Amino acid sequence: MISARAQRGPKREMSLKQIVDSAIAIADKEGLSAVSMNKVAASLGFTTMALYRYVPSKEDLILLMQDAVLDISISEENSAHWRENMTALVLAIMRCFQEHPWLCDIPASGIPITPNHLRIVDWALRMMSDLPLDHREKISIVVLLTSHARVHSFFQRDMDRAVQTGVNSGPVPGVSYKAALEHLS
Repeated sequence: MISARAQRGPKREMSLKQIVDSAIAIADKEGLSAVSMNKVAASLGFTTMALYRYVPSKEDLILLMQDAVLDISISEENSAHWRENMTALVLAIMRCFQEHPWLCDIPASGIPITPNHLRIVDWALRMMSDLPLDHREKISIVVLLTSHARVHSFFQRDMDRAVQTGVNSGPVPGVSYKAALEHLS
């Protein structure tokens, strides 16, 4: 067996960003279930053990992936009405789920306290700062709206898959949920 010659000089290093970006690329192409520490390391040309020096577990990697893709653009220029701002936030989150359908496969495992989650919550709370609600009520609104974005995205992803695979055929193929409901009424 012929092996590659050892290279002189310092060892190549990985970065956390490279690792996360590689994992996201795998998930975008093959789904979340395809992401493994071994596959991510191999895609970067490293051993799995080398990857563990940067990320302690697959669960941590998935958390980092989730936070990275939730780095959504939120305008600091706000409209005069808080509802328009919150609508823009929900639509931005839904776009993120549409671009990365594997996000729907990540179960909630606790209170989301990663940097981009906190940035989204902070922004939403600032949009509601003038509302006559206490902090708990405002947080409830944020949870409700972000949950709506997640559930809507999950439902839309599954409907799209059903249409693409031909599972849902017939007079109302599921292309448009609104059209299906109108057809039934």
